[in-house]
Amino acid sequence: MKVNALSAVLFYSLIIISPYSYSSEYKIQSYLYISHIKKSSPNNINNSKDIIVQNTLLSSWTIHNFYENDSIVPPIDNSVINLEFSDDRKSFSGFAGCNRIRGNLYISTNTNEINFNEIISTKAFCAFQQQEDKFINLLENVNNYKVEDEELFLIENNKIIMSFVLTK
Repeated sequence: MKVNALSAVLFYSLIIISPYSYSSEYKIQSYLYISHIKKSSPNNINNSKDIIVQNTLLSSWTIHNFYENDSIVPPIDNSVINLEFSDDRKSFSGFAGCNRIRGNLYISTNTNEINFNEIISTKAFCAFQQQEDKFINLLENVNNYKVEDEELFLIENNKIIMSFVLTK
């Protein structure tokens, strides 16, 4: 199978958009495992702004900040909010501060579009309930994302509404 420029390629657990052409002998779980590499473009990959860290999304993420009315609002002290994406990138799970959550997930393979759907949770009540309700409401409105370094930004209509750090 011949894969042309702007093809997803697996390198060191990262999938990147590449200005090169690749030949591949097989495909597994939507990641291309490269058997032969042929340079077809003199473009410098380091100058590309189109690097997509798809495999990083499959990691666990911990809330860093909420963004409200052009202000950065940190989560309540000692509260834990995290997200984890399934290997097939079709579902997610996490902890919303008081309760476990999960739901369906749509991640575009061509753009940074992402949608969290059919979110369900356990029903415990705790001191962080108001923050949890806000988090779930914001999550339902997310329609885009970006990853920079080890930070995930969830976006609603071109406006960052939450950020997460990679859980180590």
